[in-house]
Amino acid sequence: MHPPLTLSKHPLCRQNVQNLQSCHTTNPWYEKWFLGKCNREKWELDECLKLQKIFKAKRNKEKGEKYKERRRERSERAMEEGKKEEIHVLVLVTGSVAAMKWVELIHKITDEYFDDEAHRETTKLCIHSVATNAAKPFIEATEFGGAFPAGSLVPTNDENKRSLDQLRKKKNERNYSNGGGLYDEVFVKLGPFTVDGYPNCVVQNYNDASEYNQSGGWQKRGDVVTHIDLRNKADICVIAPCSANTLAKIANGLCDNLATSILRAWDFTKPLLIAPAMNTYMWQNPITKKHIDAIKENHGKQPFGDGVQFLDPIEKTLMCGEMGVGAMRETVSIAKNVIRVLNDYLQKKKTEK
Repeated sequence: MHPPLTLSKHPLCRQNVQNLQSCHTTNPWYEKWFLGKCNREKWELDECLKLQKIFKAKRNKEKGEKYKERRRERSERAMEEGKKEEIHVLVLVTGSVAAMKWVELIHKITDEYFDDEAHRETTKLCIHSVATNAAKPFIEATEFGGAFPAGSLVPTNDENKRSLDQLRKKKNERNYSNGGGLYDEVFVKLGPFTVDGYPNCVVQNYNDASEYNQSGGWQKRGDVVTHIDLRNKADICVIAPCSANTLAKIANGLCDNLATSILRAWDFTKPLLIAPAMNTYMWQNPITKKHIDAIKENHGKQPFGDGVQFLDPIEKTLMCGEMGVGAMRETVSIAKNVIRVLNDYLQKKKTEK
């Protein structure tokens, strides 16, 4: 059968569709299907559609190359003008108890990156953090005051700093440990943040509402599409923690939230690190290995390195009280791997230029 007639907007396709319709109208059904009366028209339509797909793929590739070229030129201009080059790290936080270490992970990534003094002089680190709805209870389970220890996230806006101070004073009046909205009301609304002690680091947080809100999300044609914008900006992405549920979604191509939409649209010429965290029996379940193998098979051979790199969990006493493999790697280890892979990727880009 020929493709749907809704594809007849293209002039040549429209003519071929009209030929098909004419053939269907003038010839008896047994001649159409058994004698192949429509074969020539169908072949012509299929060939036209094939050429369109090739043209669209070529056009999209050219757009991607132009985007990369514009970004390179902006980076060079910034260096010439004395501005700092922006390096973008995307952190996806999913529904595992290890999401409680989210702020700690951001600190460790910042520490590790700026451990190189050259980075402090020439670059600005931009961390984009996306939490799924399943991750929020674990983030909010952290004591409110404990989420902002010395050297933690600080709003860049003076008004938001005052709002945060007021929330600190009222932390005993609002139960943020029981779904009180710590992530949405504080980390998203009061952003962007900077990491205390690192003025060259900016942290912007997102949730699913960021895709369609009135303060930067999509509202009408021409607006920024958040998951595509974050994909384009990012130099590297790390999923930490990656829950069993999100791992299954990645393996099967599901994209029902902002984090998985980013991953479905991910440019695998850029590095992606996955740090699973789950119960021992979940980790040892045969379906988990199938999911990991599927991801490696689909995305493992990419222009940069292995495309996807797994940071396997470690053995320890889990939150449920059981002892076994399944806990997310220590944040220091994840941060070291992120910055090592990031530096290799950026160096490779410079070499290609």
